[in-house]
Amino acid sequence: MATAAEQLSEEYRRLNPALEKVYVIPDIARVSAQNSYLFLLYREFLEGSIPGVLLESFSFLHPRIVWRRLRGEQSLLHHHWFEFHNLRTFLNVLWKLFWLSLYRLAGGKIVWTIHNRQPHQGNHPALNRRLRRLWARLPHKVHLHCPSAGRIVGPELGIAAEKFFVVAHPPYPARLLSREEARRQLQSAYPEIGLPESAPLLMMFGYIARYKGILATVELFRQLEGRGCLLIAGPVKWGNTEYGAALRQSATEDPRIVLIDRYIPENQVPLFLNSADYLVFNYEDILNSGGVVLAQSYRKPVIVPDMGCLQELSGEDVHKFSDQAGLRRILQGLLSPA
Repeated sequence: MATAAEQLSEEYRRLNPALEKVYVIPDIARVSAQNSYLFLLYREFLEGSIPGVLLESFSFLHPRIVWRRLRGEQSLLHHHWFEFHNLRTFLNVLWKLFWLSLYRLAGGKIVWTIHNRQPHQGNHPALNRRLRRLWARLPHKVHLHCPSAGRIVGPELGIAAEKFFVVAHPPYPARLLSREEARRQLQSAYPEIGLPESAPLLMMFGYIARYKGILATVELFRQLEGRGCLLIAGPVKWGNTEYGAALRQSATEDPRIVLIDRYIPENQVPLFLNSADYLVFNYEDILNSGGVVLAQSYRKPVIVPDMGCLQELSGEDVHKFSDQAGLRRILQGLLSPA
């Protein structure tokens, strides 16, 4: 089966058969410090395994891409994400709109990957929607991670179905350990966890943010009866300080809930993922979830809302819910009798 980069290369060459250069926004190295998605997506480009095509990535869109295109460079620009949440990022969007419009007029091809329906920060939603619809006119092709995403965002953004193409989120490399060995090492590294020996370990892993519904899960879990542990691990995301404080307060009310609200070193991620019995996701709204891909890369059962690309998941290790009552039933069924 073709890798994600190979599939992208095929789509790029359909747009420009003479392609020599791919520009990627944002900067892959900078983003990969927090999220390795872009590195995994473009790995073969970065390693030189895609013949005849060079890749350059940056976060600040420089006018030189227009000058190079006017001099005949056979290039394509692939932009990931789209959002603004303050004046600085709003001005950055306007800057990009201007130069990308000129790049397109000069004959450059543009691809956009839609990661979210709306920015997770939730600032200025009406203006974000208007600008996203304007932005959606720029790309020649729009990259999605699943077919369902097109049926969701197409009508919202006014994008015709023929502009979409699908390349799935690449799996994460997983260092698999036995559950017992992972828990032994995890308990040694984090003595405060107190892992249950015979009761299920439910886990919410990754950045702590309001849209993930972590606080709602904690408050729901506190109402349940039975033995088990809900372990929440990851740093509080920028802009969610008050939410993190409320989560910290609620978590202290139940000894079955353990909160490690700080950065998890990369070499300790396998200890957490291999220790879990289930990964829980309670998104308020989601289109794509790298967290679910990470959990499945570690072969873990997932509990997910029936929305976005998660609608397409199936199998005995996928437990879906359509509302909080459904999540409650799933969690209660997993806890051991008291």
